Amino acid sequence: DGIDYISSSIDTSPSRTRTTLLGLDRPVNIILGGKSKRLPLEPLKDALKRYARRIAIYGDAAKEFCDFIESDEELRAIKHESFSTLAGAIDYAAYGVRKGDTVLLSPAATSYGEFKSYVERGRYFKDYILSNKSINTKKNITKQRKSTMMCKKIGE
Repeated sequence: DGIDYISSSIDTSPSRTRTTLLGLDRPVNIILGGKSKRLPLEPLKDALKRYARRIAIYGDAAKEFCDFIESDEELRAIKHESFSTLAGAIDYAAYGVRKGDTVLLSPAATSYGEFKSYVERGRYFKDYILSNKSINTKKNITKQRKSTMMCKKIGE
């Protein structure tokens, strides 16, 4: 379909995700999250501002990522939403993509919690994409809305 779905599930730190974004050097819909390592997220800031068109956040680290995004005016302007599961994040990241677009799993956090390893998380991403024909439709994202945890502005 001309859409690139890239799994870099091994990116379990913000600096590793930053390196992946800089290496791709193109706009992406990125999936962040999992279980936080409590590392500073600042290394992601400039790369996300430059390359992220949409940010899908999931897992235990969702609040940490949401707070980080909501604390910066330019990051806050990027479409973003958080979900309790990777499936919800994939659906959101893939919603409305067209030929030439890229959906990137580069989580900047560990896989523990929902998955046993980054390998299992990467395999899930691949299998979910391949088995879900309606991945970029409103119907599919609406199905996942039940698991959503909207990002709230800091202080609310």
